[in-house]
Amino acid sequence: MSARLLITGCTGTVAGPLTAALRSALPNATLIGASRTARRVAAPWDEHHAVDLGVPRSVELLVGETRPDGVFHLASLRSGSAAKLERVNVDGTAHLLAAMRMLRGPTFRVLVLGSAAELGDLAPSDLPAGEGAPTRPVDAYGISKLEQAQVTEAAHAREGQDVVRVRLFNLLGPGLPPTLLPGRCVTLLAGVLRGAAPRLVFGDLETVRDYADVRDLARGIVQAYLGAPAGALYHLGSGRGRTGREVVQALIAAAGPEVGPVEVVSEPHGPAGVRALVADPGRARGARLGPRDPVRALGGRYVARGAHRDRDR
Repeated sequence: MSARLLITGCTGTVAGPLTAALRSALPNATLIGASRTARRVAAPWDEHHAVDLGVPRSVELLVGETRPDGVFHLASLRSGSAAKLERVNVDGTAHLLAAMRMLRGPTFRVLVLGSAAELGDLAPSDLPAGEGAPTRPVDAYGISKLEQAQVTEAAHAREGQDVVRVRLFNLLGPGLPPTLLPGRCVTLLAGVLRGAAPRLVFGDLETVRDYADVRDLARGIVQAYLGAPAGALYHLGSGRGRTGREVVQALIAAAGPEVGPVEVVSEPHGPAGVRALVADPGRARGARLGPRDPVRALGGRYVARGAHRDRDR
């Protein structure tokens, strides 16, 4: 009998690459997508269900109807009021963990996807950041993700629940939304290819972040689910910091000569925020989970392919 795997947040940025990684690693698994609404979308799931994570009964109905053997909990709200972030990111996780314990038992694994935003503004001496680094989130999202992590840790420590946590650092790769720097850059380049002015405007491009290809990260998530001990936490990143300007310039180069010369404008706004955040992926690499060096990805031709697809729509 094939495993039944539930993926919450199945319409999010990481879900597509994760689904592909699961199909490769577990070709006989039944993949069950869950999202806030049951709208019809073109997707590779075997089943699709609606769930409101903020309502315990909605979560219990989802778990009771789907009877998953394991869960990839990707659902997360990135922006909104502190109350909304708390409802989805913290309360929703608590409801899911409780429903799995009650209806399936504590030995059915739940992988919870965390964020480097939990770490926040670290001192240079704390970088690169390993799993034991201090947590100093600087915004409501980071605070809610840290509280989510604490809820997950408590489920393991107090209830003996089989949970695994993975903190993702910054994403690179095809299909990213324009809310993320690489996605915005590709969107703007696609506009240039369609005839827009060759002027790319961004926020602060001097901050340093750890970028890794989302497809490599998805494979790492699957490997963590399959092989990590209960209660484990892994940082998934490249271990190398790059400024936003470096990322933008590499994406421009990858788009090819057809784009032509472009002007890059950096317009910082608001407080400085987190200046640098880089992972120490040593634990993940020791467990063979770490993504490859992103240098090849930054120079990869997928950027040009993505830009051309946008141009042709």
